[in-house]
Amino acid sequence: LKSEAKTLAGSSTAQMDTLRDSDRGILKRRILAKMPAPPEGSRGLQLNPKTKPTTTKMKQVIGQVLAEKLDNANYQSERAAMLTKEIADAVKMRLKECDFPRFKYVVQVVIGEQRGEGVRMGYRCFWDAETDCYASETFSNDSLFCVTTAYSVYLY
Repeated sequence: LKSEAKTLAGSSTAQMDTLRDSDRGILKRRILAKMPAPPEGSRGLQLNPKTKPTTTKMKQVIGQVLAEKLDNANYQSERAAMLTKEIADAVKMRLKECDFPRFKYVVQVVIGEQRGEGVRMGYRCFWDAETDCYASETFSNDSLFCVTTAYSVYLY
């Protein structure tokens, strides 16, 4: 891989780090073209998923779980930790039931008491924008608020 990249980018390793994305794609295709076919029955390298989760579908799943778990709920600090785990597990399980092969899911749940104070949240991810996605849904009532975010990440 490094020798192929050096040939493409020049002779120094520093130049290899400055390859444009299009050059990386060309390099990836050249390397994959030289690879032998995987043995019969093996998983092999699948570059693009046949089907993938969509933000709309993920939002729908999250919204259903939040409505089921939090409808008529009151904030109780001693119960909040367990409730976040229950919601995260339920969202992850339902996303897995959607049967998108080779996708893994990360679910984050934040529950807080309604006190009229502001909350700021931020996310940063490094992923493949063609295959990976995320969705976030918010639930609130007079007693509590809940922000649930799910990430789907494709495994190559």
